[in-house]
Amino acid sequence: MKKLVQSRVLSCLLLLVVSKGALATCSFMDSRFTPNDAVQLSLGTVTVQRDAPMGSVVWSTNNSVLGGRNNFIECNATGFQTQWAVGAGFAPVVYGGQTLYQSGVPGLAFRIVTPGAGSTAGRYGTGPLPRQISNTACNSGSNWWRLCGGTWGNYQLQLVKVAQTTGSGPVTTGTLTRALIVGQTNILEYAIASGTVQTVACSVTNSNITVNMGTAKNTDFSGPGSTSGDADFTIALNCDASANINMRIDAGSAGAADATNGILNLDNAGTADNASGVGVQVLFNNAPVALGSRIVVGRPTADGPYAVPLKARYYQTQPAVTPGKANANATFTMTYQ
Repeated sequence: MKKLVQSRVLSCLLLLVVSKGALATCSFMDSRFTPNDAVQLSLGTVTVQRDAPMGSVVWSTNNSVLGGRNNFIECNATGFQTQWAVGAGFAPVVYGGQTLYQSGVPGLAFRIVTPGAGSTAGRYGTGPLPRQISNTACNSGSNWWRLCGGTWGNYQLQLVKVAQTTGSGPVTTGTLTRALIVGQTNILEYAIASGTVQTVACSVTNSNITVNMGTAKNTDFSGPGSTSGDADFTIALNCDASANINMRIDAGSAGAADATNGILNLDNAGTADNASGVGVQVLFNNAPVALGSRIVVGRPTADGPYAVPLKARYYQTQPAVTPGKANANATFTMTYQ
């Protein structure tokens, strides 16, 4: 029985020695910084275009408050781990193989970027938080290890579109990210103080447009490339302020005579009662529309009606023009990105 008791005592002593060798005590070197330090981030009003591609970064910031600090923490041994951790209230969401954190606005999430700096550059990685590394100091001596802002590096935050449809409204506030030394002390918190998202777009108020081209005479044309019968028309929209309006016009069933210069083939060209030798050209701001290509239209400064000015005209495509009906059709698509 006596031998058994001694064996237990020796085992406890051995465990105590191992634990003592693995511990480091880290503390702030002076009163410049405290564990209660925090950076308050305000997003302001973030405008998101309704049709922005998934994966688009719609807001971002790069903060160097921590990364710019010189030595401010001293540890008396190795065995310390520095870490980036996520705060409470921000649930993870996986997008594109990365873990992002919900913003509180549907379809948008925060991407936390921790690039490190100097000897820690790239070592924190891009995986889910917490992200940590071990025993990396900015300076060291025989019995001390000093940490600086570069031990963690700058802090980058991005708001990313992660769904086809995004909402509008306030983002979640509170502590999103903490820099710390595991098991010892908080270093700095990054908190979302405020922010509002507005997803913007327009609605089309006249989706079926008929343009009256009037009557053109053979004598109005002087050869291929000549035009006649200019007719103005508009695509009427009702828009949110700051919507980036884009338009694409595609040739209808008859196709295009010259897509680059916006010239549509006539419907049923060459058949009885239909004209030949001409097409219909579409212009935006008095310039030919490249069919099938996205065109930047504009950006309204206020909520309300917005008109896209267009023009159609006959365009001679062949040496000879024969009389008859001269109708053409096209489709338009409006996007906001």
